[in-house]
Amino acid sequence: VDFEETGVERQLEPFVERAVIRIIGEGLRNVGQHSGAANAKVILRYDDEQVVATIEDDGKGFESNELQTAEERGHYGIVGMRERAEGMGGQLVVRSEPGRGTIVRATIPYRVTVDGAPSSWTDTVEDTDQRGAIEDLERTEKASFFGRLFGR
Repeated sequence: VDFEETGVERQLEPFVERAVIRIIGEGLRNVGQHSGAANAKVILRYDDEQVVATIEDDGKGFESNELQTAEERGHYGIVGMRERAEGMGGQLVVRSEPGRGTIVRATIPYRVTVDGAPSSWTDTVEDTDQRGAIEDLERTEKASFFGRLFGR
C-alpha cells in the first residue's frame, strides 16, 4: 500500500479525523479481503473546505449494481463507510469495474453544518472507549496524518 498526502495539512477536528481513519481502515480491509489486489494506494488530500480520502486498488473489481444489494448479502463495509461520510455532511463515491480495480473516495467537510450553520464542537461527546494503536501514538505537529495513523 502506498500513501500520499497532498495539499496543506491541517489539524482535523476529532470527529472528522475519526471518520477519515475508519473509512480508510474499512477501505483497506475491503482491499485485503475482497479485491485480490497486488497494489493499493491511499491518498489524503486537504482542500480548502474539505478533506478527501481515496483508496484505490488494482484488484478484480466488481459490477456497480452489486453495491445496491451489498447490505442484503451481509456486506456492510461500504454501507458503513457511506453512512459515516454522509453523517459528517460528506459523501462517498465508489467506482469499480470487473478486472479494473476499485476506487473509493470519501469527501468530508472540515466542519459539519446543521441547517446551514456550522455546528459547535463544544456540545459533542468524545469517543473515550476507542482502543488500539492510534490512541497510544504521540501526536506532534510534525507528524503527518498517516504517520500518526500508522505510527511512522
